[in-house]
Amino acid sequence: MLYMKIILFLIMSIFWLENLFAQSESSTTASALDRQVVNIVNIIDQTTSKNITRQGIQWEENSSWEEIKTKALKDNKYIFLDCFTTWCGPCKMMDAQVYSNETVGNYFNQNFISVKVQMDRTKNDDEQVRRWYDAAKSISIQYHIEAYPTFVFLSPNGTVLDQQMGFKTVKEFISIAEQAVKPGRVYMNPYKEYEQLMATHKKGERNYDKYPLMINTAFKLGDTVYNELMKELSKYMATLKREDRYTKDRIEVWKDLIPASTTRIFSFFYEDGDMIDKVMNEKGYSEKVVDKTIQAEMVMSFYVEQNKNPKIVLSGMYMGGGSPQPIDYSEADWNKLERLILKKYGASFAKRNVLTAKLEWYARHNNLKQYVKYGILKLNKYPPDIKSREDGFMVNHYCWIAFLASTEKRLLEKYSKWMEKYVKKYPDPYYGWIDTYANLLYKCGRKEEAIFWEKRASELTQGKKFASIIEQMMRGEPTYVKEGAIWTSN
Repeated sequence: MLYMKIILFLIMSIFWLENLFAQSESSTTASALDRQVVNIVNIIDQTTSKNITRQGIQWEENSSWEEIKTKALKDNKYIFLDCFTTWCGPCKMMDAQVYSNETVGNYFNQNFISVKVQMDRTKNDDEQVRRWYDAAKSISIQYHIEAYPTFVFLSPNGTVLDQQMGFKTVKEFISIAEQAVKPGRVYMNPYKEYEQLMATHKKGERNYDKYPLMINTAFKLGDTVYNELMKELSKYMATLKREDRYTKDRIEVWKDLIPASTTRIFSFFYEDGDMIDKVMNEKGYSEKVVDKTIQAEMVMSFYVEQNKNPKIVLSGMYMGGGSPQPIDYSEADWNKLERLILKKYGASFAKRNVLTAKLEWYARHNNLKQYVKYGILKLNKYPPDIKSREDGFMVNHYCWIAFLASTEKRLLEKYSKWMEKYVKKYPDPYYGWIDTYANLLYKCGRKEEAIFWEKRASELTQGKKFASIIEQMMRGEPTYVKEGAIWTSN
């Protein structure tokens, strides 16, 4: 019935337009006619959009956050907040597939005051969105919004009933809402301890045993108190005896940092490296942190000084997408770099970091033949931790480049032995590792083994990947040619 009315309105509008155009030469100016047409289009747009929207959620508009909370309390209605961003794909899917659904609309319109809260800011934002900038920021902090879309369900008095993230189907979404408003439901706030700790922290109390939890949560939430907590923890640790200083949770707080060489944190890893390795039960753990600082502070400036090709990108992502970069065979003064690092950090740090610097240099200059040559040297001289999955992905990268760029069977055999260690170490290895291993075997002429392992890789993806690679192997054809794999020596 609704659509019949809209169609009837459109037909009547067309007759009206025809009449207007017929009269335009004698009684209507062009601008006046334009205005008439625009008015009709606007009426049609408003009529259709408003009626179609009624089938889905009716969003509260033109009200402030404070007005909405007051209205919810007065009318005894729950509040639903859809926290979204303009760039979020799953958010758009919720709009198109869920919020517009008639069943969803009926349930939410009856039980909730529904509000869309745009969490990002763009130059195209209208006046209403701009008025909500402060409220959106406040909501983000209060409810710890860390991903999009996030759904927040509140009681009439503003108590959090539930909070969910990510795309949901119509059935899932209605079920979540029904559970949220179920009488007696108690929401288990995952950030309750963090909030309590931060409240006491603001009062001046310091519970240093809880700092790792506080720091990790602050980082996850993008809370600006993160840097303050990091400084306080390192300052506190400096007051402790070395044997009391290090615990696993404290050290793990710093594992992804690149600490400046002038900081306490750096001195912990550089001066107490053996002690930290023992706590973490991993030889070389502290060296990895020190190496990152050396690469950032010394090697990067060395690259800039040595590089003669302005087209070479010296930082960030590389070797991905676009046209293949021409090979640049230029070299750097590696002896100079070794002397610089040797003077400040000693021989072991110098040799290891020069080798790492060479690999990065050759990768960015697309000199993959040299990359493969020095990659196996690094694996053999500074063996990665077989127990570390993170190191497994690093080894897989070295091995994959070797497969793509080299035709030297002896060299490929050496790389395949490294990949074999990770493939056979784990009962559930990453399918990409197995694919790399299989293709190294295949390039070495071990066809039957290669097919066996490539089938294993395919099984881990439920047959969604690698079927064409298996067929190529069975036919004896080169694999991954489009990805740049070289099969004939120059």
